[in-house]
Amino acid sequence: MYVGKLVSPKKPIKADDDDTAHIDDTSEKIITFSQASKDCDFLVDETLKKGMGLTFDVFEDKVDADGNKIESDEPRHILIEEVVREPRIHFYKVPRLGSYLCIRLEYDSCLFIDSYNEGVKDFTSVKQRLAEQEEQKREHEEKEKERKEECEANEQEYVRDEGNWPAIEPKPFKTQKVSLVVCLNTLGQDRTFSQEQVQFALDMVKNYTSEWQRIENDNLRSDIERKLSDMDMEKNYKETNEALDLAELEARAEAACQPEEGKDAPTEDEKVTIMQKTKFDLMTKQFKDPEGLSLHLKTVERERARNNASQDRDRAGTPNTSALGDQTIEEKFYPMAPEHWRQPTLDIKEMHIMKMPRVLQTLFYLLKFNRDEICERDTNKLDFKKIKPLIGDELFDRMAAYQPFGPNESEFEVYQKLGFLTRNLEGITEEAVDEFSLVLGKLLRWTKTAIDVRTEDVRKRKNIVAILKHERDVAIKADEDRQAKLKDELAAEKQAWDQI
Repeated sequence: MYVGKLVSPKKPIKADDDDTAHIDDTSEKIITFSQASKDCDFLVDETLKKGMGLTFDVFEDKVDADGNKIESDEPRHILIEEVVREPRIHFYKVPRLGSYLCIRLEYDSCLFIDSYNEGVKDFTSVKQRLAEQEEQKREHEEKEKERKEECEANEQEYVRDEGNWPAIEPKPFKTQKVSLVVCLNTLGQDRTFSQEQVQFALDMVKNYTSEWQRIENDNLRSDIERKLSDMDMEKNYKETNEALDLAELEARAEAACQPEEGKDAPTEDEKVTIMQKTKFDLMTKQFKDPEGLSLHLKTVERERARNNASQDRDRAGTPNTSALGDQTIEEKFYPMAPEHWRQPTLDIKEMHIMKMPRVLQTLFYLLKFNRDEICERDTNKLDFKKIKPLIGDELFDRMAAYQPFGPNESEFEVYQKLGFLTRNLEGITEEAVDEFSLVLGKLLRWTKTAIDVRTEDVRKRKNIVAILKHERDVAIKADEDRQAKLKDELAAEKQAWDQI
């Protein structure tokens, strides 16, 4: 068995092309085979153009004599009982006796960005309308209670008004059609498919269709619900805690510039470099700093112990304090805490929609991951499924090891160089990324800082080299002038001597 997908062909790309250069919307679609059983694995990455064989016919609906589509409960399929007798069959290897069955598998996919965006808006609206409806129900209950008491006081019959509460539910997700073909054959076995086998294959395709739609709906709903549940936390961070992080970052950078006792204060250029390095190191440690995390957790535990002891003293002798139990204290925010963004980064693997994928792509390229490791085949477009296994210790290790200062003699691919990385982030704003994902915004800031610091360091070193080269050229010219002057003086003295 092997499965192909109806897709647009890809244009050839160059190493420095962007993630849309491969798109070819003008040519006819082709079938690309991406999955196959072991006996058909030679077909993976093979393509089939329209007119090559008859498989493309499965994407054409059956029609009656009047041209009307013939409706059927079964998926559209084509069965060729003897392939060697069918001249339209396309063979990838030597023709062999057997049967061929291809079945159209189409489903409504919702895992794309427009569907996510509309879903977030709709779920937000539903949440708000449900809250409003609950408030209306509460007011209705209060009025009914007052009306009941009034009826009883006046000895009148009370008939409860249940109210009218229409169901408030999210809209169906926006979808787009995905077309695949499932192919089976008995080539080399010289036998046909039985009716039972054909029916089993058709039932399997119908089951896959419904399951894929269900799974995609569940996955998109999971992403949207996660986003809604994080909104209050993200809002609190942006409105309150982000300023604390930035203030702490600035304070620690300034402290790093203070001269040690008995030493001269750094120059302005040295101070800029010290602050850049300190800030970058602190930003990196929010993703990986096991030693700092261990010390931080000990500090947190000591503070909690002191707070609990203080609360116990305050409660002593107070009536009914036992009812409070082990009520938790509101979590304190620790600015620039070690590994604060490590777990949120790992949680990215649980997502199914990735907006602004160039952020992650640029991060991975900066850390010298190759295009084949993170991109769709024959493109420069990030493959989110490919990078999920890479989001872990290896990523954090490379971030911690990245050194934006000093010379680097390593070889770089075009897409790993600063020029491409800078262009790849053009048009992406921190505000837009933060709105989608706070941790993705932190990864963007780390990446941009690394690129900016590295670019500035390269510029400074080039300037230093240029200055040293100029000084060397001046020294050489001065020495040449001195040698020429000496030669002229010697020649003049020799001539004077010869004339005596």
